[in-house]
Amino acid sequence: MSEDARSGRKDVHGLPDITSRENTHIKTLRRLQSGSGARRSGELVCDGPKLCAEALEADVPLRFMLVSESRAAEHAALTGAAARMGCPVYTVEDSLFHSVS
Repeated sequence: MSEDARSGRKDVHGLPDITSRENTHIKTLRRLQSGSGARRSGELVCDGPKLCAEALEADVPLRFMLVSESRAAEHAALTGAAARMGCPVYTVEDSLFHSVS
């Protein structure tokens, strides 16, 4: 069982909080942040609320969305819109979020 699952904490959308560097979504984000990882997969990272909102408005399918704990309430409309479109939204512990953003 992952550290995230053991923590039992849930984010605002009922999904487990991400607290571990070993989380699959954190690993995916790191891979996509490298130019070669993004080229191989054909995926990209929308970094920041403006780009994420534009992607949602353009009906770009999102695999997942990450938001820091401290900014989750501020971005509730954006994460809610993503969740309504079927995109899993995860809250990430602040220190971990800042290490990958």
